[in-house]
Parts: sequence; C-alpha cells; structure tokens
Amino acid sequence: MLIYRKIIIFLFIVFISILINKQLLAYGEYNTPDSWGMHTTPGGFKNNIEGIRIGNDAIMDLNLTTRYRMRSTENLDDHDFYQYLRGGIRNIKLGQGTVESSLFIRFADDIDGTDKDHFYGDSLDLGLDGDEWDTRFYHGDITFNNVVPNTKLVVGRQYVSHIETLQIDGADLSYKINDMLTVFGFSGAAVNYYDDWDDDWIHGGGVELKPFDGTKVRFEYIRADVEGFNDDIFHLRLDQQLLYGNAYAQLGILDSAESLEIGGTFRHPSWGTILNIKYEGVYDEIGEDNSYIENPLTYALLPYGKYNLINLSAYQPFMEHFVLGAGVEHRAVDGTEDFFNRNYTKFFTSFDIIGIPTEGTYLSLFAEKWDTGDNKDASEEEKIHAGAELSQIISRTLELYCGTRYDRYEYDFVEFNYNNLEVVRPRKKESIRTYYIGGVWEPTKRVSLSVDCNIENSDVFDDEDYENNYTVEAWLNIAL
Repeated sequence: MLIYRKIIIFLFIVFISILINKQLLAYGEYNTPDSWGMHTTPGGFKNNIEGIRIGNDAIMDLNLTTRYRMRSTENLDDHDFYQYLRGGIRNIKLGQGTVESSLFIRFADDIDGTDKDHFYGDSLDLGLDGDEWDTRFYHGDITFNNVVPNTKLVVGRQYVSHIETLQIDGADLSYKINDMLTVFGFSGAAVNYYDDWDDDWIHGGGVELKPFDGTKVRFEYIRADVEGFNDDIFHLRLDQQLLYGNAYAQLGILDSAESLEIGGTFRHPSWGTILNIKYEGVYDEIGEDNSYIENPLTYALLPYGKYNLINLSAYQPFMEHFVLGAGVEHRAVDGTEDFFNRNYTKFFTSFDIIGIPTEGTYLSLFAEKWDTGDNKDASEEEKIHAGAELSQIISRTLELYCGTRYDRYEYDFVEFNYNNLEVVRPRKKESIRTYYIGGVWEPTKRVSLSVDCNIENSDVFDDEDYENNYTVEAWLNIAL
C-alpha cells in the first residue's frame, strides 16, 4: 500500500502545480562565474565555431584535442597520451526535415609502458593490448529530424536521455502526436567499455505530456537485461516552471526499490536572491540481485541502503560585485551505516568577489563543516575545511587561475600493496586536499592551450611517500 500512497501524493503534486501554473510565469536563469570543476579536471573541448559549410545549408564541425598527462608520487610516475576526435555534420536537408550526424573517438597510450600492477594502473592500462593503442568509440549516431513528419529518429551509438541517461547501440524514436503529447521508445545493446559484450540489452519507452506552458510530465519504463540480471525500472517526473523559478518531482522504482526526489531553484527578480531546495529518499534497500548499467559517464548501481537527504542553499548578490552563499545538507540513514551510506550533517558557506580589483578578476572563498558519526576510517568526526579560488583574465587571449579545495568520502578503486608492489583491492579516501594552478591561452578563436598542475594530499596512505600525488595535464584544442 505504501507505493500506491506515494503515487497518489505524487499525482496530487502534479495536479496542484498545474493549477498554480495558470497564474505563474517563468524566469531566466541566474548564472555566476563558477566553473571550477574544470580546474581540477581540466580540458573539456573547445566549442565548435561556425564550422565548414558544405553546399547551401549543411555545416561540418571537426575538433581535435591532444592531451598529455603526467602523474607522480615521491618515487613513482606515469606518462599518458590521448588524442580525441570529435565532429559532425548538421542541417542536411531531406524531405521536409533535416539529418545530422556526430562522431566522438578517443585514442590513448601509456608513454612509459603499461603495468597492470602499477600504482597508477587504471582503466587505460587495463584497456591496452600490448603495443596497440586503446581506442574508445564514445558515440557515433545519425539523427533524422522530421524527415517523417512529427518524428525524431536517432540510430547508432548514442546517449538516450528522456529521464534516465543511458548509452546504447541502437535506436531511439520519438513521435509528436500533437503539441501536448509525445511518445517515445528505444532499444539497443548496452554499451560497456571495460568488458566484452555478453548479450546485454536495454529496452524502454514512455510518454511526455505538456498540458500547459511551463508544465511537463514524463513517464518512462526501462527493461534492463544486463550482467545476467533482469530489472524493471520505472520513472514518473514532473517539471514545472513557476513565477520565480522551477520545480520538479521524480518517483523512481527499481524492481521493488522505491525512490523519490523533489527539488527546485527559485530567484527573486528584485533582490536577486537564489534559493535551492532538494529532497532525496531511497525507501528500500537495493541488493546485489539488481543489475547495474555500466556506462562511461554514469555511476554503477551498487548495493545501497535506505536513507533520506535534504539539501538547502541560498545565494545573495549585492553591491554588483559580491555574492554570499550558505547552505546545509543532512543525510539520515534508515538501517546500518556503511562508507557509502552514512549519517552526516554538512554546513557550507561561500563568498564570491567578481570584478574587483579589475573587471577580469574572480575570487571565491568557501568553507565546510562536517558532522559525521563514528567510523573506522576517520580520525576526526567533526571537521571544518576551507578553500579558495582565484581567476584572473590577463588579456584577451590569456586567463590564469589557482586555488585549493577539499573533498570527503571519495572512493579510490585502486589500493596498493607497497611491499609486493601490486594492486590489492579498492579502498576509501576519507579526505582529500587539492592545490592547483593553471591557465588557458587562446591565441585564435580556433586554437586553445590549457595547462593544469595540481597536488592531491590524501590521508588514505600510511606511507608518507604516497600521501602527495602530483598531476600535470596539458590540452591542445583545435577547431577546424
């Protein structure tokens, strides 16, 4: 009866939101210059410029990215080389519609040789076969937009993202019945970069309803026959634009395991205040008898316990150059705690200074306070940690940055035995402090060079030779 009660509550939220929407308007997003995730994992891909015109309408894009990575401890080092190719052709006229295609491939090699038991052994080393390059075919698809009226068909290796994001080798078809209703379906082989394909399939479909402007209701069913398991996955999601923001609610069911997520982002137009709200709950344990869909850009679904999580944050810009932020996140575990599922309360705050002393200056100061329960991995249960980030535009073509930040509860999938020099098993990183410095140089609109240097200090390793890990990365991006 619990599942029916939750469905009724969800549908009631949908109904109330639709009624409210009749008198509310949407607002534009408020953005702050916060893209620091690229600084500790630098590179990305330079945006396609205007492309190369083919014929009267078609345009071809082609991006080349060369990446070098050096990693080192006090007495070990590793050198890797990557070459990326990304391109596509868009706006090819066919009938009443258009056709477009995209391609993304990576070639990689370990410059100083591969060693699967090396301290730095990773998925690259595991994927190398002798002296051959490790080649990854990220995606390659063809999209037919309205070639058959009111349809969109994507075939090939692709990311299917109606509610859940999955990667398949197959087809995804959407049909727009009218302005309010669209139906979709997809089917294909599950993509796995690390193991041989073994008769793994993903099938699914659903509907998308837009009863009013700013209201979207979606239902999705997925059948995952992966890794020898057969799972049924259901999603029901509402996205609602409101007067001062947008809200969403999503109900998920994996076999018998239920989850609910509700959240929203709101901004007062006069004050500029931004408020973020999120609730997340898993109401049934997810056991080892459930499959996981192994995709390169998503986390595996591992055994998981029950919990409730609430996150609240607010940001207030003032005096044109300043933004003050604060928030709290609380997680309450229903059952036995473990490393992945534990009780904690986290308080965080930030203070950003934009455009002082020069127009191209950005400074961010932030701090966190963690309050966790007892566990064997942590020496302190209450910790306060701070960080800072500084970015400076030197000229039209050069930007420099530096900073330090702190992370907790990350997972290191390689544990090293120092005596036997071999990989033993995964282990946990309880806390990590990272220091970084780098820059981006763009001499032309089609060429950019990014260099990033960082030092990661972790309390994982008892041997002081492995406490500090150094990484230098350089990315050369060329848009043809």
